[in-house]
Amino acid sequence: QHHLFRFRLFESENKVVIAEKSSYNLSGNSLPGIAAAIAEGAEVLRLVAVMTADQKVILLDDARLNEETGVQELFPDRAAADGLYYPIDFSYQEIQQLPPGNEPLPDQSDFPENSPAFLQIPLLSEALELINSMTAGTGRRPEIVLELKQNWRYLHQGMDISHRALSLMAQHGFNGENDGFVATYDPEELKRIHDEIMPALG
Repeated sequence: QHHLFRFRLFESENKVVIAEKSSYNLSGNSLPGIAAAIAEGAEVLRLVAVMTADQKVILLDDARLNEETGVQELFPDRAAADGLYYPIDFSYQEIQQLPPGNEPLPDQSDFPENSPAFLQIPLLSEALELINSMTAGTGRRPEIVLELKQNWRYLHQGMDISHRALSLMAQHGFNGENDGFVATYDPEELKRIHDEIMPALG
């Protein structure tokens, strides 16, 4: 994803601070991670979005739940045919029950026991509300790179993560040319976003 920003760096001699991950071993897509990145002066945030079975847009670094959560422990019989676990097969309420990922925090004693809410998987809307709230306090609003994972998986089941995610962006005021980028590895979907969804949302 670093090449995505290369042209921005060539436009000016000034540095652009991009937060792909966060400090303190926090997930860059957790609310604490987003807050830490903004507090440290990040000018661009990379948010990775996937969708649940009940069409809630959530932030998760991976298109699968395996690497980011302890889903196998809580739902051992809910794997897809390929043996992996995908957000689209779980409701938002079920995903909120999942314990945080496999990487340990720097010092577990710094946090209360049994506090999964600390790194709970957030809604995209919660992240956007947090960003706008911190913008009001700092006077600086970072741009966003919204990366949509596996759009095709949702379209095959009659669900449109692209339209839903961009609708949320527009509702929270992220709908201008200087507000960031939309990214996906699916070129056909990227064209649909550009030609159909963005014009429809203004």
